[in-house]
Amino acid sequence: MQTFAMVLFVDIRGFTAFAEKQEVAAGLPAFLADFGRAVERSFPATVWFNKGLGDGAMLVREVARTDNPASLFDGVAAAIAEVESAFAALCGVFATQMGVKAELHLGWGLTRGHVHKVTVNGHGDDYVGSNVNKAARLCDAARPFGMAVDAEDFDGLPSEVTARFHRQIRPTKGIGDVEVLVTPEIFSQFVPREKLREAPEVHVAGVCVRGEGDQVEVLLAKRSATRSLFPGLVEGCGGQLRPAETFADGVRRHYRAEFGIEVAVDRDCFCLYEIREPGEPLIPGIRFLCTFKRQLREELASPNHSQVWWCSVDELRRMESRGFIAGLREQFLGLIDRWQARR
Repeated sequence: MQTFAMVLFVDIRGFTAFAEKQEVAAGLPAFLADFGRAVERSFPATVWFNKGLGDGAMLVREVARTDNPASLFDGVAAAIAEVESAFAALCGVFATQMGVKAELHLGWGLTRGHVHKVTVNGHGDDYVGSNVNKAARLCDAARPFGMAVDAEDFDGLPSEVTARFHRQIRPTKGIGDVEVLVTPEIFSQFVPREKLREAPEVHVAGVCVRGEGDQVEVLLAKRSATRSLFPGLVEGCGGQLRPAETFADGVRRHYRAEFGIEVAVDRDCFCLYEIREPGEPLIPGIRFLCTFKRQLREELASPNHSQVWWCSVDELRRMESRGFIAGLREQFLGLIDRWQARR
C-alpha cells in the first residue's frame, strides 16, 4: 500500500570501531538498549514506526501530503535534539562505568514523500521504496556526525531554520544528485570536487499584470503578520529555484502553488535583486514581468498572506514605498513601464 510519510534514519557514528575494543564488550548490550529506549521516548510508537537496526534505527511517520513541511520539520528537529542530549548523557555514564571514553556521535538522514507499506511474512509492517533508500543514503552521508535533509522534500523552510544548515548537491550512490541541507559538521568535511557541487540559494520572482492600456492591473499580496521575515509588507510572488529548473519554470511554479494562477513569463523583461539579512548568506534573485493567463482555484488567496488583490497601476504609483519590501514598489513600476513601452 502506498502512503505518504517522513522517513528518518539514525546511526551511531564510530560504533563499529568502538565495539572492537575488548574492554567495552560487556557494557555494549545495555548501552544499545538504553539508546533504543531514548529513541522510543522521543519518537513514540503511537506516532512513529520504529525499526531497530542494532546501532541505529529506521523511523517512519505517516503524514498527509498537505501537512506543513516546516511544522513537520520542527517536530522532528525537537525530537532529534532530545535524543542527542540523552545520547550524550549515555556516553558519559558508559565512560564512567567502563573506564573507557565513549567518543560517539549520531548521524541522521531525513526525507519526506511516498513510501510503500508492506507486511513482512505476516509478522508486522515495514516500509520500502525510493524515499526509504534515500533517507538511508543521507544518513550514511551524515559524517562525521550531524544531519542531512533532502532539501526538495522540505522546500520553503523558514530562514531561521535554513540558517543552521548549508545547501549542497551531493551525488548519491544508486540515486543520483540530491540537493541536501547539511549541518556544519558535515559541510566542513573534505569531499573531492568531482563528488560535490555547491548549491547556493537562488530566488526567482514575478510581478503579474493583466489588462490593456490604462486598464492594466497588478497583482499584490500582503505578507501575514506572523511571517518571520517582512511581516505585513506587500510583495509579489516568488521563492527558491529548484535544481534543474529554469528561471521561467520556477516563477510559474510559485504562482501556481501560492496563488493558484497560471502566468506567462516575459523572459525579456526582468531585473536582478538581492536579499540581505544580518547573519545570513546573501541570496541573489531575478524578477520577471508576468502576464495573467487564468485562475486555477475558485478563490484568489494564499495561506501565507493576509490579503491578495488586483490594483491599478495608477493606484500602485500612489502607494507609499514603506508598505512594501524595500525597493519592491520601484522594481514593480520599472518592469511595468518597460513592458508598456514595448507594446
